[in-house]
Amino acid sequence: MIQEFGTLTVGILFTIIGLAACTFYRWRRAKAYPPLIIGLFLIYLATIGPISHSQERIATITDLDPGQVVGITLQHCQYTIDILYLYPMDEFEQYLRARTDLNDGDIDYILSHAIHKHLRRNEFLLREGDICRYKIFVTKGLLRTFGTAADGSEHILQFAPEHSWTLDVESYDRQQPAHSNIAAIESSEVLLWPKTVFDNLLSTIPQLKDLARQLISGNIYNSRQRILTALSATPEEKYQEFIQNFPNLLTRLPLHMIASYLGISIKTLTRIRQAQLRR
Repeated sequence: MIQEFGTLTVGILFTIIGLAACTFYRWRRAKAYPPLIIGLFLIYLATIGPISHSQERIATITDLDPGQVVGITLQHCQYTIDILYLYPMDEFEQYLRARTDLNDGDIDYILSHAIHKHLRRNEFLLREGDICRYKIFVTKGLLRTFGTAADGSEHILQFAPEHSWTLDVESYDRQQPAHSNIAAIESSEVLLWPKTVFDNLLSTIPQLKDLARQLISGNIYNSRQRILTALSATPEEKYQEFIQNFPNLLTRLPLHMIASYLGISIKTLTRIRQAQLRR
């Protein structure tokens, strides 16, 4: 009986998760999911016939009445959806609310023009020679922007973790072939806006334009600091600055990517890390 209950529960959970994922592009907001989940749950139960006998057997095992069994199963389904299924739109909404005073209507309008995309590990979002046509926001995961040398080695220009933007600026602004690549370091979720769409959003929503200006200003400052560090800092100072700026990325990045970003050899990086461990 316990095995039957486990099989039924797992079947229900996976059915709901699968159908919810399939309907994601039509249901843009998380608040649409609770009724969908309940509906799918009831449909699934209907396809397997009367459940009163099963409820009674489960209730006997758990010392609950049949009605409580259904209620708890529903709660489990909702909880599992919340954990396993990400809501990229809600992640971006939280980001906007933390940084702007945009009203619900403006946020809904911005989100309605976003395209959600899932990236597998090592999947490219932009390749050198292609045109960067989208403004990119990372809701989950980690991306890198990098160039490739003649010998095939990478020169990493930027890491883009959750709640950050990324693109090839020159290619995006001029709509010319890109000189860099953008790829996922780990499984990631991103939101995309075509350039013409995002330009229209900037012209119609002043607060979004203000946010864009703040981001551009911050990027200019960070780029200058990065150039100064690259020109004048020692390898030890470069690594220390990386630790200070990206403490949460150390465990998510392979050493060769950190070395590429810092512009030092992996042998030098290993020596620096070993010296720190001995202190």
